[in-house]
Amino acid sequence: MKNIRFFQLFSGLLAFALSASCLQGNEPSGLRVDGGQFVFDGKPCRLFGVSYFDAFTWSLSLADGSQTGGSDGTVEVHGKADSTKGSQPGKKTFREGFRILAEKGIPFARFNCGGFFPKDWKLYREDPARYFALLDDLVREAESRKVGLIPCLFWQFTTVPGIVGEPLSAWGDPASKTHAFMRKYVVEVAGRYKDSPAILGWEFGNEYVLEADLPAEQQAGLERWFEPEFGMPSKPGPNDHLTSAMIRTAYSEFAKAVRKIDAGRPIFTGDATPRSSAAALEKTGTWGSDTADEWIAQLIKNNPDPVDTLSIHFYPFHKEAGVGLANKPFEETLNACIEASKRSGKPLWIGEFAGSEIPDVALRRKQFQKILDLLVARQVQLAAVWVFDYPQQPFMNIDIGTDNEFMLEAIAEANRQR
Repeated sequence: MKNIRFFQLFSGLLAFALSASCLQGNEPSGLRVDGGQFVFDGKPCRLFGVSYFDAFTWSLSLADGSQTGGSDGTVEVHGKADSTKGSQPGKKTFREGFRILAEKGIPFARFNCGGFFPKDWKLYREDPARYFALLDDLVREAESRKVGLIPCLFWQFTTVPGIVGEPLSAWGDPASKTHAFMRKYVVEVAGRYKDSPAILGWEFGNEYVLEADLPAEQQAGLERWFEPEFGMPSKPGPNDHLTSAMIRTAYSEFAKAVRKIDAGRPIFTGDATPRSSAAALEKTGTWGSDTADEWIAQLIKNNPDPVDTLSIHFYPFHKEAGVGLANKPFEETLNACIEASKRSGKPLWIGEFAGSEIPDVALRRKQFQKILDLLVARQVQLAAVWVFDYPQQPFMNIDIGTDNEFMLEAIAEANRQR
């Protein structure tokens, strides 16, 4: 990408405050899509950040009393860490987390902006004022630390239908209660924070496409999400399935709802890299391998207008992942994603990337650096490493005092490269 300007981070932080002229509407500010690329304050950029999955959901658990935190802002997770997986720092509040990200020069965090299971939406449903007071605190803290935010509003694909008592197929029906809930929450969240300089964009969910068009024998895997303790029915019903068409309807309706409130910020589906058989599954319900052109077309279709970006997650060292171009080096899968970006005119957002979840620290470091170098070489503009402050995944947890702390310095340095 010629003439691309990489952000020079002041004191290692992203300077993204609105100027007076921007407040008057004279010039678009913040992150935008322009000419098939991401621009920040009107200029091409590179921003590598972190997925900070439970920055908010952990706070929800603290608020409803299911977890307790210490006065220093840290929380111990499941007692002492498993000795076979190494020592892990205590779980942090978002205040402590954003402080660390700011000090390390990390420009943004992608996070789950809601509950995970239906039961986790209890505070929102019973005391919305308290719920939004907590979310206000998170956004204000990000603003004060100059850490950008990409909120993911509907992370888990089963949750909204579970809340309103509809099957998963309701995601394909704009007249459903599922869509009504979705639109209401978009209005409340996007309407509340649309003027915040911290918000970089709006993301729908997390990896819904991996649940699409599965043959009946694979759909049995849905049962793990259907538990009364989660706030779900005890088992899936006959309409608890998803097709690509249903998911695209949900994505398109989400983007329409966002655009009624926020005309400028990027909109992300939050999806994974498509399965190697994505086109075949949709057309024939079989696991045949897609050609490169079929696969590229599927990626483009899965990010329908008015969504203005392409979303993938990139885990090239995960064995038997079943995603990307079949029987091809992972570099070719990334090249195919870049080709899809060119054909569609929509820039590529890598919402998650990481190496293997393995105990070998040296190999983790090598894998991570190879991925990061590839993203820089292929001029990927926007990406988030998985996962910051998540001791539940000790081999992937990125935090100070862990074997993965080096990743924070590495992505900050990648942002500074010209």
